[in-house]
Amino acid sequence: MSSFQLIKQGIPTVGFIVLGAYSLSVFVEGKNKAVDLSRGKSRSEREAEVEREYEKILSKLPSDFDNTKRVPRPDDFYRVEKENILRKQWEERESGEEEEELVAVVGLFVTTDIDDSQQICA
Repeated sequence: MSSFQLIKQGIPTVGFIVLGAYSLSVFVEGKNKAVDLSRGKSRSEREAEVEREYEKILSKLPSDFDNTKRVPRPDDFYRVEKENILRKQWEERESGEEEEELVAVVGLFVTTDIDDSQQICA
C-alpha cells in the first residue's frame, strides 16, 4: 500500500472518528440538560443543596466525633473468646497443674509434650 493511498483513506477515517466523538458529546450534554430541566433543578443546584445539607449535619455532630472506629463483627467475639480460653489453659499449664494433656478447643488441638512416635491428627 502506498503512502498516497494511506493518506487518501486515513484522513476521511480519522475525520469521521473525530466528528462522531464531537457529535456524541454534544448529544449527551444536551440530553443531560433536558433531564435536569425536567427535574426542575440543574445538577449544580442539586449538588449545592446536598453540600449545604452535609455541612448542616456535620455542624450538629460533636467536635470530637470519630467515625473511623471499627465496628465489632460476630467473628471478633468468637476469636476473643477462643483467645481467652487458650490464655487460661496456658496459664494453668504454666502454673504446673497440668503436665501433659491433649486439649481440643474449637477444632484446634494443643499438646505440651510429643514424642517422635506420636502423631497429631487434626
